[in-house]
Amino acid sequence: LFLYNPEAFEERLVRARPEFRYLYYVGLGFWWGMRNYAPARLKRRLEGLDPLHRYLCYDGYGFKHAFFDDPKDPTSLRKLDDLEAYARNAAYQGVGRALWFRFMSQPEVLIDNIERMGVYAGDVAAGVGLASVFVNPDRLDAAQELALRLPSEWHESVHLGMCFGLKARSINDPDQFERDLTRVGSGVRDAVWASIRECDRIELLVRADREEDGYRRWRTGVMEWMARHIDYPLAGMRAGRSGAPAVATPQAARAAPTANPAFQVG
Repeated sequence: LFLYNPEAFEERLVRARPEFRYLYYVGLGFWWGMRNYAPARLKRRLEGLDPLHRYLCYDGYGFKHAFFDDPKDPTSLRKLDDLEAYARNAAYQGVGRALWFRFMSQPEVLIDNIERMGVYAGDVAAGVGLASVFVNPDRLDAAQELALRLPSEWHESVHLGMCFGLKARSINDPDQFERDLTRVGSGVRDAVWASIRECDRIELLVRADREEDGYRRWRTGVMEWMARHIDYPLAGMRAGRSGAPAVATPQAARAAPTANPAFQVG
């Protein structure tokens, strides 16, 4: 990392172990946060990285400031406001992950801290949802219980975070992930696999049009789809017009083509 350049990062790390690609980008942003990079310098370092996944660096950057700096200085998060456009939202999603680790056993305190983030509370709630399932994918009932305690205005964001957290887990170790899902009912399993499948599908569509603001449109698209088709919080799939939901199987989710162009030809 001290010899960092974007080509080497994606070639030597991301391509070598693509099952951990989300974690690599988050960790890179966390590292730059630990080195106290200013937002403008952080933006320059992201040039040349994957156009969607590089936003996860902002997530890691926000996590660092919320986990290490915010407890000592509540004004430290103001640095995130110097980030531009959706990079700021992504950073506050990382803040949410940090708050979950800090207050996971104190739901009311967690809610109070999400509320103090003002207009970014939804992004923070999404980070909470992600952390709650990523850390304990074998205990989805605990994440669902927390999700039900959060205010309804954050539910769509929490749902989105849960989807992305489980998507990351599903590629880390697919066999273990399937074993984890045997602990939940068939309705929850169907909701999880369908959401992951849609997450992949929308990512591919966003990449194909190559328009600006792809990361935001990716997340917004998944969130809107889940609001229409998945009962909160990942409780089951809503019936379609025919009265029967279409089930996305683990095999179908695995069969989806990889969405990162670092692993594609052409």
